Amino acid sequence: MAEKVYSFEEVSKHNKPGDCWIIISGKVYDVSQFLKDHPGGGEVILINSTGKDATVNFEDVSHSEEAIKKREELVIGNIDESTMPENEEQYWRRMATSTPNNKSSIHSYNFLYMLPLPLFSLVLVYLLRFYS
Repeated sequence: MAEKVYSFEEVSKHNKPGDCWIIISGKVYDVSQFLKDHPGGGEVILINSTGKDATVNFEDVSHSEEAIKKREELVIGNIDESTMPENEEQYWRRMATSTPNNKSSIHSYNFLYMLPLPLFSLVLVYLLRFYS
């Protein structure tokens, strides 16, 4: 049987104590019933991970083999990766590698950087002639 695939939007709706889903490494987990049994307290999951990608939060903590086995019991499906929001690192990487569509806007932008130099020169010449 194929596992169900959930969108990020669907997972993000499940963000309450009685209805709590998280994403870890591309899998969706229903941790609603586990909150009361979580050794660090259910608030840790609710505050930091509910309705979003909790991969980093989960991996930052040393979990026992028992905890990892328990996690696998809570899998309800996979996340549709195409629906995941872009994180900040991915955004800046994309911006650094993308090329602008309109090259004329780049030239006009560079021109604005050069505009103050001639204006400053004209003002300086005027002041020198006026006060000399």
